[in-house]
Amino acid sequence: MTLRSFSQIEALAEQQHGRAGLKARLADHAGVSTADLARGDDRFLAGMAKAVFSAGFSWEVIDKKWPGFEAAFDGFDPHRVAFFGDDDVARLLKDPRIVRNGAKIRATIANARFVVDTARAHGSFGAFLRHWPTTDQIGLMGHFKTHAGRLGGSAAMYFLRLTAGMRSSSAPTSSRR
Repeated sequence: MTLRSFSQIEALAEQQHGRAGLKARLADHAGVSTADLARGDDRFLAGMAKAVFSAGFSWEVIDKKWPGFEAAFDGFDPHRVAFFGDDDVARLLKDPRIVRNGAKIRATIANARFVVDTARAHGSFGAFLRHWPTTDQIGLMGHFKTHAGRLGGSAAMYFLRLTAGMRSSSAPTSSRR
């Protein structure tokens, strides 16, 4: 089997979808819009938690239990969750509405502190992402691995795709549409 060049693939796609259709499809994969990064810090924390709890677990189960996660973690308000202590961890370990994994619960609390600290330094977590150099995705993954709880490797990539709509090749200030 011979590999086709990009120009050959592009020509085939244009035949299939037309020039305007191809441009529209490519625009869908152009990157992340500013609106994706303008969401509240609670949604970034929720995305981190979903990525952490989904790692090594059935995503369908996490999706079905997600309303319980939202309630159990106070809507993922990072300022509230950052102050969760041992009593809160014990409460969450008994809560049937969520997946009761102590390490992932503690990681969510650590990530709340990470979000609060990051937002304090940059104005918001979205502003932090918006200003991270688009040419340094590896550095961003390393930053998450070092400063966030259980958010390294594929969990960090899943978080960015899920929450911010970012792809590893995206430019955070480009427009999707």
